[in-house]
Amino acid sequence: MPEIPAIDKRDATFAVPDAVSGLNWFDIRSLSLEGQAFSDTLGPFHRLPARAQGVVPDAVWSLSPHAAGLSVRFVTDAPSISMRWTLGSDALAMPHMPATAVSGFDLYMRKGEAWKFLGVASPRTFPQNQEILLQSMIPAERACTLYLPLFNELREAWIGIPTGCMIAKALPRPPGLRKPVVFYGTSIVQGGCASRPGMAHVNILGRRLDRPIVNLGFAGNGRAEQSLAILLGEINAAAYVIDTLPNMNGDLARERIVPFVRTLWQARPSVPIILVDHFIYSREEEVGWMKDFQRDLVVVLDDAIRQLESEGVRTLHRVGATHLLDGDSECTVDGTHPTDTGFVHLADALEPTIRRALGMPT
Repeated sequence: MPEIPAIDKRDATFAVPDAVSGLNWFDIRSLSLEGQAFSDTLGPFHRLPARAQGVVPDAVWSLSPHAAGLSVRFVTDAPSISMRWTLGSDALAMPHMPATAVSGFDLYMRKGEAWKFLGVASPRTFPQNQEILLQSMIPAERACTLYLPLFNELREAWIGIPTGCMIAKALPRPPGLRKPVVFYGTSIVQGGCASRPGMAHVNILGRRLDRPIVNLGFAGNGRAEQSLAILLGEINAAAYVIDTLPNMNGDLARERIVPFVRTLWQARPSVPIILVDHFIYSREEEVGWMKDFQRDLVVVLDDAIRQLESEGVRTLHRVGATHLLDGDSECTVDGTHPTDTGFVHLADALEPTIRRALGMPT
């Protein structure tokens, strides 16, 4: 591993020491925070700028404090890593989604060209928690990525390592890999219902593509409003992935998809825009309306792409419905929201198209 520049090391002058536990605590904001597209936010880990309040729909604004898609990259030689954090909501879990994902953290380590899961910190109380992510590791310098909670506001978060151990900012990404892939859409995009943050398909794809990602999924409220198109257009993105159809019926999609994409394209005319079909319901043969609903949205997207291309839009790509959940009837919690298996299916389905759009090997 390359030598860590001395200026990026977080020594004891950056730490809050705890003599009782023997840990030095480091604010995660002093490390390499990724996934936050706007700097002018009300909270340290919010996803939309303060000026979006009253401009985007109220439901979108209420979900924007959630830390979905945010991560911290760092290097450490610590044999144990702990977390201390403060949450904004006492809804630590949902009936169909565990606290580990809604309000917790998980940690990955770079292993060659891949990433290996190391540990998880699950909340047990509100608002403050302290948990050990992992311990008793063989001493070695490791490149790590920490994923933040998917469906809760994070007020503050600290990483604790034993006194005398090193922690450092991750080295900057190569210049050609610094622009994020921006995902916009639904509760599925936000990460519902992964078992832990790193298993949301957006985060899986970030690891596979080795690029930063921005998650602008808003549960139940990915509805392609113009206000969101304008905000997305402000982001200097490598590509946009638009996955809103599960939150829209045919009439709403006919009204909004073309203007949304047109606005985004006008703001970033050279950036690939990847449109995702509505997934195929596993129960559609038994529940007749599901097939009609999904097929109608496929036709809407067909028509939208034809119209946009007739207007000169040449940056469009599409991910069809067939492989989104790979025909697997056991990969969702409730017939809609994926389990971890479902999220792997989604990542598998999206990855080739994103790679082609970015000019990466497939």
